[in-house]
Amino acid sequence: MSNVQLRHFDFFKRKTLANLPPFLKSGCQLVYSVNGADYIFLVNDGWVYIIDNEFNSCRFSSSEIAEDAGFRVVQLFYNVDYKYLFTIKENISSNTNPILEIWKLRDLSQNFYTDKDINPEKLLLKKIVVERSFDSPFPVTAISISPDLSLAAIGFGNGSLVLIRGGLTNEKTIKQEQIYYSEEPITNLHFVLRPDTKNTNYLYATTTGQTLLYNITPKIESKTVLESRGCGIGCTTLSEDGNLSVAHEEAIYFYNIDGRGPCFAYEGTKMQIKRIDEYLLIATNENVLNRASNNDISPELNKISNHLDFSGEIATTFSIFDMKNKLLASRSLIPGGIKSICVNWNGILVFGNLGTLDYFEEVDLKSRIDLVCKQNLYMVATNIAQQSTEENKEELIAKINLENGDYLMEKNEPDLAIIEFIKTVGYIDPSFVIVKLLDIQHIDILIKYLEKLHEQHEANNDHTLLLITFIQICAKEGHYKTALLVAKRFDVTHSVLNIMLYNLSQYEESMDYIEQLFQKLGSKGAGSMEFTENLDYVLEFGRLMLSNVPLEFINFLVNLCVDYNIRPKKFKPLFAGNDNLLVFFYEKLCFLKYDVNIDTCSYIEFKLSTQKPNYAEGLTSQDTNIENDIENSDKPYIGISSGVDDYRNQIAIYNDLLELYLSGADTEYKVQENNNPKTLTKTADKEPNTSDNDIVKDFSKIPIYSVSGSTHDKALKLLSLLSSKGNSLSNTTGEYLFDYDYAYILCAQEGFEEGLLFLHKLKENENSEKLLLFYFEQLKNSQSKDATAHAVKNILELLSIHSNKNLKQSRPLYRLALVQLSKTQMEWVNPEETQLVSDALSSCLDGIYENNILSPIEVLQLLDGSNKSSSNSGQYLGNGPKVTLGALKPYLQKVYSQQATEIDENLEQIAIYNTEIEKMHSEVNSLLNEPVLFDPPKTCSSCLATLSLPAVYFYCKHAFHQKCISNNISDEDISCLVCKTSQMIIQENYNTLSRTPSSVNYSKFIEQLSNTNKNQSGFNVLTDWLSRSSI
Repeated sequence: MSNVQLRHFDFFKRKTLANLPPFLKSGCQLVYSVNGADYIFLVNDGWVYIIDNEFNSCRFSSSEIAEDAGFRVVQLFYNVDYKYLFTIKENISSNTNPILEIWKLRDLSQNFYTDKDINPEKLLLKKIVVERSFDSPFPVTAISISPDLSLAAIGFGNGSLVLIRGGLTNEKTIKQEQIYYSEEPITNLHFVLRPDTKNTNYLYATTTGQTLLYNITPKIESKTVLESRGCGIGCTTLSEDGNLSVAHEEAIYFYNIDGRGPCFAYEGTKMQIKRIDEYLLIATNENVLNRASNNDISPELNKISNHLDFSGEIATTFSIFDMKNKLLASRSLIPGGIKSICVNWNGILVFGNLGTLDYFEEVDLKSRIDLVCKQNLYMVATNIAQQSTEENKEELIAKINLENGDYLMEKNEPDLAIIEFIKTVGYIDPSFVIVKLLDIQHIDILIKYLEKLHEQHEANNDHTLLLITFIQICAKEGHYKTALLVAKRFDVTHSVLNIMLYNLSQYEESMDYIEQLFQKLGSKGAGSMEFTENLDYVLEFGRLMLSNVPLEFINFLVNLCVDYNIRPKKFKPLFAGNDNLLVFFYEKLCFLKYDVNIDTCSYIEFKLSTQKPNYAEGLTSQDTNIENDIENSDKPYIGISSGVDDYRNQIAIYNDLLELYLSGADTEYKVQENNNPKTLTKTADKEPNTSDNDIVKDFSKIPIYSVSGSTHDKALKLLSLLSSKGNSLSNTTGEYLFDYDYAYILCAQEGFEEGLLFLHKLKENENSEKLLLFYFEQLKNSQSKDATAHAVKNILELLSIHSNKNLKQSRPLYRLALVQLSKTQMEWVNPEETQLVSDALSSCLDGIYENNILSPIEVLQLLDGSNKSSSNSGQYLGNGPKVTLGALKPYLQKVYSQQATEIDENLEQIAIYNTEIEKMHSEVNSLLNEPVLFDPPKTCSSCLATLSLPAVYFYCKHAFHQKCISNNISDEDISCLVCKTSQMIIQENYNTLSRTPSSVNYSKFIEQLSNTNKNQSGFNVLTDWLSRSSI
């Protein structure tokens, strides 16, 4: 762009310094400084002046050194890091080689700043004579020192370039070589660091006709011509990142080690350029007379002319260009031209040829931003703020965005304005923005702004209330879609559901929205606040959704219970008045969470009837074999977790299902297979050719039909399933997955006899008398011969099972059976049914006789009504009805015949025992009163050697050597060694019986005698105890 197109601002304040030292007013031959250096160096009349930021100065003269008389300083270079000053002095008249002097300023103290002269020998570190390969006296035109002080480059007016390697500041050997020669003078030199290695490997050099790049790495030295155009002295500058800027008449070009880059079009004859951060300082010669009509230059020139005696035609325009923002940060006219530009002491010093010194100081950040904003250049203002290092720049940027938003609103561009307003969130009080957007026509951008406030959690209660009020107003005015859109944007969940359900009737969309709420929770568990809020919405709007999208909503509830372990009872109030859907919910939850499918499972047959009920109607052959799979497999059929809470939840679900089944509730809905898969229809609409085939776990993938049969059938299946052997929990804890007492009450209330029978059967071992009474109740209420026969069969089977298991536990059952059968026989009139009961009574008496369960006397007492005792379970037997002798005749005949036989056998046994007793008495008398003659044995019964005297003989006809007896027994206890063991056993039994109380012996005797049957005579028990003298 041309100079006229550049935007011009006054970012720098110009101040012309007065009261300058005399050596400044008189004009200087040379002025030098480096960006950020502590000093400015001037050369005047052979003296080198060192000036600090307070314009204190000291000086030294290298001409005072004797061998350097006649030399003058022509070039300066200063290294900021090491504080070394390099000077080049030459004597053109004598045609001698230039001298490079190195001055150490590190120890320069403050007491030198008193305008006193310094002995140069105190500062001089080293002198190097620069060797040149020509005799003509061409001056030194450029110098550069590498940052590490290992290289020095010196350019001459004849185009010669000398490179010095080695220790410039130490005693190391140095080496000089001429690396370039041309007919064009060297104008500028700059060492540059290689970006990847940070080593000084490259040297930029310019002549009046070329721009060159030297690779000065040893052994690989090379030269590259970057541009076939050169520049004058001072018309190059090097940036911190190693880019070279070269000023030409029409533009300023930028180079790096790879070649030329972009350029900046700026017309004019450039005298000097410098780079400081992102600012480019340009000094351009101007013809004042030719530009007298330029309004922005001539007033300044007129002002300066009032203070200086200037009437020339040449002046210099000093411009400061902002490289990033492409604007002129300052432009001033320096009368008489510029000698040098120095960047020091937080500002820019411009030395004029007329002895003037101007100080340019950058204004503060806020002032620069204000200047830019006045011209509505808010993007530029934002860039300026972002480039600053101030701590509060974020607040400044927000204020710029606020002003930009106001400007765009004035231009009627609200869509662009809201972008700027949103950028202020978190830095500017939202009230300033909201007030500007309260107009109804700006409601859209107000919504966007409030949305951003909520996203960044900057909204307070007032802002939220404003948002909710706006949603309510939109809904009240009938703008439901607008209200819904706003509510969704700001996640006002309650308003979203309220509008979708009550205003727009979008039930399926509401279902999807609620599902998304829980999906957004991600890794957050059921204990998070967001989850609790979402669950409250489900409970609040659940009944409405259940009435319109029941299947989808039930599927959703089931997934919640499965995924988040929510107690199903929490959702039970939603199904109030709709038991059918509650059944469907529970059934699907049981299937998906506990792997229990009540519709398709079979139940375990307990042999309660002669024919198994047809529960498997409509199921496949695979399903009808479930019962066998359960009984024959070790793997559990019902997969149930063992957690205590889960166990309690299952108990509650099954109790509710059982209550619903018994009250007549059932799943009366199915999924319509051919139409919309989410539409519920009545089961009665099911087509005849439809069948339930594969049973899969995902209900949503197949049609679901209610199982054929009554709800009582399903209740019985549920009871059977929860108490089956496949129930892993019942196997480990001995408990059932339902409340037994509660189920019994429900079955009794509903008159569900099959259920009562099943429950009695479950606890048959614990309470068999109640089961027997239940059978008699069935017998009493039977209305047909088959029902009577079935009840009688159940009674006899129960008695038979217990008589085979435990005779003691069977006695109360037989007592109860005798009384109830005799009572039933007397009450019934129907001869066929009476005959069945009579046969049952006979079978019962046969069982008593065969297993010797009751004594004949007890049987007679029960049947003639004289027994008024109670059973073990507390059931009072009552006065039994008198039974005719004809009914008891077969039993009495068997008992009489058995007892007669036993008497005969006992008499025979008594005679045998009497004979044996008389024989024993005779033997005892013979032993006590008469000698015993016997043939003595010939061998010792102990050592089996031939018996010899002395010997010992016993009545048991055993003989021993006396020494064998003496070795084995003592003198006090002489007994037969062979018979001693058996005698000790008999004696120990006698002693034990003597120590045992007679009451204990008697109890054992009675118990053993009562457990005798027809195969064991009671007399044998008696004689055994008498023989041991235990009674």
